[in-house]
Amino acid sequence: GDVLKDTIITRGILPLMVGLLIGILAYYLVDFMNQFWIIPTYYSKGEILGLKRSIKLSIRGRFLIFALATSTLPLIFLNVITVASEVSLKPILSYSIYFTIISILITLFLSRLFIKPLTRMDNVTHKIENGNYSDNIEVLTTDELGRLSNSLNQMSLGLKERDKIKDTFGKAVDPVIRDHLLKGNINLGGEYYNATVL
Repeated sequence: GDVLKDTIITRGILPLMVGLLIGILAYYLVDFMNQFWIIPTYYSKGEILGLKRSIKLSIRGRFLIFALATSTLPLIFLNVITVASEVSLKPILSYSIYFTIISILITLFLSRLFIKPLTRMDNVTHKIENGNYSDNIEVLTTDELGRLSNSLNQMSLGLKERDKIKDTFGKAVDPVIRDHLLKGNINLGGEYYNATVL
């Protein structure tokens, strides 16, 4: 019984949990490489959002994976070890250190993946607020951050075109008339006024 229990734990449960953690770490490592090297090189203008075969994992999904890797799996692991009363304290401490190191690495990757896009959006938003529409945000993911980056780019382009039309229209008519018309203060068919021209 004890040999069977020890075999199930050491050759079944432990490799499965370690494999899951390494798989999650590998996913975040690949995601990190995609956002910082691959996607900026090949899909920097938002084309990634239209790709059919790309993995579209939401922010909520990423945090669920994160929670699985940093809390759920280690707790299950420690409970399994505790149930196996023949196991000494030394393996528990060793595996706890391994899980902690992997959890810290995953946390570092995850925080970096969110901080950089949000910082870029913040910088571009401040530039748009000051009338500078020249910068675009690279669309690096297919999740909510990628869609938000793409929407900010479209908004910036629309505001840039609006200002260009406003500037061009202002050269053809008086700026007061231009602003009056652009505010929508005109009815179809024109308006009649009694006026005196000197």
